[in-house]
Amino acid sequence: MTDPVRVSTIVVALLAAASPVQAQWIVAAYGGIVHTRPADLHIRQNQTTLHFARVSFTSRSLQPPIYYGYRVARVIAPSHGVFVEAELTHAKVFADGTRATGSGVRGGVPVQGLPFAAVVGRFAISHGLNFVLMNAGLRHPVSERITIAARAGAGPMVPHAETEIDGVANEGYELAGVGVQTAAGVEVRLWRGLSILTEYKWTHAHPHVSLGEGEADLATMSHHVAVGISVMLGR
Repeated sequence: MTDPVRVSTIVVALLAAASPVQAQWIVAAYGGIVHTRPADLHIRQNQTTLHFARVSFTSRSLQPPIYYGYRVARVIAPSHGVFVEAELTHAKVFADGTRATGSGVRGGVPVQGLPFAAVVGRFAISHGLNFVLMNAGLRHPVSERITIAARAGAGPMVPHAETEIDGVANEGYELAGVGVQTAAGVEVRLWRGLSILTEYKWTHAHPHVSLGEGEADLATMSHHVAVGISVMLGR
């Protein structure tokens, strides 16, 4: 089992170890909502190899376990607003295959137009579709209290998938591919180093997840709207 919190903690520790004691730091936490675009789902298990086109997904972002993220940044060039950071984003996807049909081979027999629900009892990444990211970005103050920020990054995916394919169930954390993001947002300072933040994120991932007796993969593209707080230390 690979815990995404453990992975992100290691990344933050490595970032801190490379930083001087008096470095300028920013820590932030956020919640929000996500929309994941329909994606193709490929399933390989035993004598079954199926392709389901444009499967829809829901995020249930505000239902436990909720969508959340946190990050730790080090400002490496204060005069230019350049920073590097480690970030964990916990998103979720739940397959809704109401309209999806599959083609390929099931149990060694060629099939076409196979209803999604005839094969897939459950396909969810609800604990979640975890991005462990290393970002680089820029911050630019536009007034005494308002700062805009942009970032981009990449890192390993640590999803926790829960699946049931042809009656065979499986779940668990695993390392499963690489995710990328770009993001931009606004921070409004409330008091000293404390700010409220709003942010738009775009993420892409191509996780390969284990099934009970095989594997599945999909390519997700998601739009995030996040709201949270940030604290600047060492100003």
